[in-house]
Amino acid sequence: MYKCFKKSRILWWVVLILELIFIALFFVDLEVAGRKVLPPFGVDITLHWILMLWVLSPIVAGIISEIYARKLMRAVDSILYEECDPCKFVAEYERFLPKTPENIIPFMYLMICNGCLLAGDIESAKKYIDRIKGFPKNKAKNALYRLVHYSNMVGYSSSFEDWVATDNWLEKMKEILDDSANGIKPNLRDGFRLTYISQLYAVNISKGEFEGAEEVFLADINTSKSKISKVLSQHRLGKVYLHFNRLDEAKAAFEYVITNGNTTGCVTEAKELLEHING
Repeated sequence: MYKCFKKSRILWWVVLILELIFIALFFVDLEVAGRKVLPPFGVDITLHWILMLWVLSPIVAGIISEIYARKLMRAVDSILYEECDPCKFVAEYERFLPKTPENIIPFMYLMICNGCLLAGDIESAKKYIDRIKGFPKNKAKNALYRLVHYSNMVGYSSSFEDWVATDNWLEKMKEILDDSANGIKPNLRDGFRLTYISQLYAVNISKGEFEGAEEVFLADINTSKSKISKVLSQHRLGKVYLHFNRLDEAKAAFEYVITNGNTTGCVTEAKELLEHING
């Protein structure tokens, strides 16, 4: 992943050069004022060990750069999850694509597709859906990637009110979540189970089925760790309140979405619904 980021590639070279310089110091025999200062710590290392350290240096540099790259990626992800700015998020991910290693590209497509759907850009989402040709062979990663893909497909199909396809994708999500042998970590499984439930009830209210939806979305708001999850839940909750003619609560929910939703697609709909309430 570090190859995606210019800063990480620079860090790789800096770390590698410093490591090689440090290893080279073991070849130097230097005394200052009768005190041996080189090799470092006064330790003589055999040529065999020095050569082995030399070979390992690029690997160590790669590990350090990868850790740093993941930190940078989390910063990019926060653009979506905390700043609620899917348009900027998609632009950042698209900027990385030309430099992305082949094995990470399916993941990048999934994330970009997710950002497009949250921005309400269905046409761009479809473009990336069509680019996805396969997922990793690793069992756990394969299941996780398919889970994200099915979640995206729920959002895509429901945007056209294709409920047959939507229900099919929801069922596929459930199959993966119910399969305890696919290697997905429990914390990830729990997180996606909440996503599944939220999407299920979002689909239900789009179909005009509101039973149990208020409790689900209130729970989402109280337990969600990301702002965008709260925004989506408030938007859905506002629709529930509107259906039951609880207008003050609906207005509060839609106002929250408008204030915090930034470039998410639900902001436009929240404004329209709020105008309808205000008459």
